[in-house]
Amino acid sequence: MVEVKEALSEGYKPKVPKVVAARTFLQIARDFTWPLDAIREAVSNAIDAHATEIRVRAWEDEKMPGGELVIEVQDNGDGMDELGLEAFFNLGDSTRVMPDGTREAGYIGEKGHGTKTYFNSRQIEVFTTSKDGRHYYALMDEPLRHLLNATVPPYDFDPQPTATVPKGTKIVIRGFNRDVKRDFVRRILKDHVTWFTKCATVEWIFEAGRPRSPEQAQLCKAGPRLYLHGLGYEGTWDEIPFGHYFPPECTSITDLKNKDQNQPMRWYVKRWVKKGRPVNDFGHIKLDIVFSLEGDLVRRQYNPMISYQGKPKEDSDYTIEQRYGLWACRDYIPVRTVNDWFSKGKSEWTKFHAFVNCQQFSLTANRADINNTDPQLLAKVEETVADFYASEIEGSTAFDNYLAAVREEEQYRNAQHEAREFVKRKNRALKKHVAKYKGVELVAPGAPGKGERGQEMGVHCLFAQLEALEPKLFTFKAVDYDTHRGYDCLATTASVFDLSNPQLQFVEFKYRLEPTFNHSFEHLACVVCWECDLNDGTPVRDLAGEQAILQVLEKGAGKEYRNYWLQRQGKPHNIEVIALKDFLRDKLKLEFRSRAADA
Repeated sequence: MVEVKEALSEGYKPKVPKVVAARTFLQIARDFTWPLDAIREAVSNAIDAHATEIRVRAWEDEKMPGGELVIEVQDNGDGMDELGLEAFFNLGDSTRVMPDGTREAGYIGEKGHGTKTYFNSRQIEVFTTSKDGRHYYALMDEPLRHLLNATVPPYDFDPQPTATVPKGTKIVIRGFNRDVKRDFVRRILKDHVTWFTKCATVEWIFEAGRPRSPEQAQLCKAGPRLYLHGLGYEGTWDEIPFGHYFPPECTSITDLKNKDQNQPMRWYVKRWVKKGRPVNDFGHIKLDIVFSLEGDLVRRQYNPMISYQGKPKEDSDYTIEQRYGLWACRDYIPVRTVNDWFSKGKSEWTKFHAFVNCQQFSLTANRADINNTDPQLLAKVEETVADFYASEIEGSTAFDNYLAAVREEEQYRNAQHEAREFVKRKNRALKKHVAKYKGVELVAPGAPGKGERGQEMGVHCLFAQLEALEPKLFTFKAVDYDTHRGYDCLATTASVFDLSNPQLQFVEFKYRLEPTFNHSFEHLACVVCWECDLNDGTPVRDLAGEQAILQVLEKGAGKEYRNYWLQRQGKPHNIEVIALKDFLRDKLKLEFRSRAADA
């Protein structure tokens, strides 16, 4: 093997790789694909600066064409000096990184990337007062336009500004996110802050003594207060308490039934918390794990963003499946869901409001994923979480009792449902239209409230009754039924049933003939429906795109009943349509009347 130095000639020149600065700035700024990432980064920076109060405001400057989106973030923290302000605008420059390249303990920021999400804007203003009382101001105009033109945006710096803040830092971002305002309305902004920022930390739940609520947690008491004012909101500032919300535990069946006699388990809350669980084969790395098992009615009570049947749809609502489950965290801030780490199926993970924090997770530049973590460590973290779930939760008496109580409640609800369904069916039966023929009650399909599938079944049942009472009433004989797949009925016009008989054709049952038909006309002999209200000459198109024209022939002139036919131009056969309502009235003199009317 040739030595490296031996491969170089005497005239070699050392070179240093270059960074295309503008392109790199633009790429990092665009890595933050979620506009609300800007709020997460601002809150983290304020907390790193030891702020006790943070204010986030989104508003629309109507003086600008189209209404410009303006984001303001102000805190009362330590502020920045000149070097700190330079790091704010620089890429990959963080005052929280120590000389050895590691992050200073107790801080969130480390990459020097987060504030670059602000570059997706028309203008950035920074007012700051350092710990020693010095005031600084910086203004960057058209950062996004500069980056798109492949130039690094400059900024103006003033160490003696005329406008100042008494303490901390105020950032004003104008024209952010190309003025797309949707994510900055009050309810969406509030949801983001209470889930995906440091103000929504889950760390408090791991304090010694297991606090039951954020109000009892020392971390939350000492944490900063965040005040929020969303876009378009005219009310006062929303105060957001520090710490992610977990509902109080409630596992007593007696207490649950006192709350809701009919569905007590939908209010159930039980938590399993483990602080400092060693990672399998990486004993020096610790996990903090919390699984909160919560009934759906509890979640609806504290989370107004959850969508469910019967709730009016609002913008950015999400389902339990979209938000809940197990979240991987670093700095106790959720990064992404990892439900496959423990769940055996969809119904399993939706029960939980769960988090696993590992300070050794290595995040992507935009803090959206943990996939920069060493794969071997990641695999062992997953294994450790699965072991915890299997031993501490799945194998616990509390979880067994919960599942048993849920099954009992479901059985109770099923019994109640059956009782309600009996009354409903009884009332519906009284409204049914019937007619007597040869001593047999025939039931018309299509009771009020029934769906299309039920109506078709009613046509099928009526046809079967008629065929049994009058075998020669129809010009065909049913030889096979399948109402779940394909055509409903296979029929023959021959007097002797023979599978090899070429006269075998399909019959389809419909409640009503419609202009679009969900089968092919090719092998169809007849459509049996309850009624047909289409006019003569109406085109009807089949699944394959073939068009037939409906022909209506009135009773009389040798016709016993009103005839309906689908005329197929240039095809070997037309398709008869038997509308039972007309057919039975004209041919058998049957009139269907409500049972209630005869009662």
